[in-house]
Amino acid sequence: MLIDFGLCFLLLVPMNSHTSTGYATSQKLHPLSLLAQLISRRVSGHFRLAVGELAWSLYLVQGRLAFATNTDSTFDRLARRLSADIPGLVSAGRVQLRLLFDEATEKGAAVSPDYQAICWLVEQEQLTTEQACGLVHDLAVEVLDPFLGIQEGHYELSEATKFQQ
Repeated sequence: MLIDFGLCFLLLVPMNSHTSTGYATSQKLHPLSLLAQLISRRVSGHFRLAVGELAWSLYLVQGRLAFATNTDSTFDRLARRLSADIPGLVSAGRVQLRLLFDEATEKGAAVSPDYQAICWLVEQEQLTTEQACGLVHDLAVEVLDPFLGIQEGHYELSEATKFQQ
């Protein structure tokens, strides 16, 4: 699924094939250094870092962050951001959004439920592309702040070698 929001684009697609590298055992980490490497190598793919039950997912396209999320209260974070950034969102849309979010979570979708929710809101014309870009930015800031403080965990990088059209 590729949605072009003009200057801000989101690309989260299931990969047809990928190579995976990382560490299964917990190790000392330097998240800022890891991000710098991903950027300088212009990596495209899914970077996942886990600490206990909590996991962060960063989706990158040629070293640029396309979307960031984590497993800590994902829907609540999205709902809070929507209320703060887009107060005029129709309440019926919020109910439908929750249903779609829960369904995607239960199915274990390859694309994160919060990303799917943002795409759905744009498709339903409840969010403009500019609002979606602002929302993606605000979510990334909120997700990356605690990410940068991680000192130990394990990570995996699934690099895309061919994306679905």
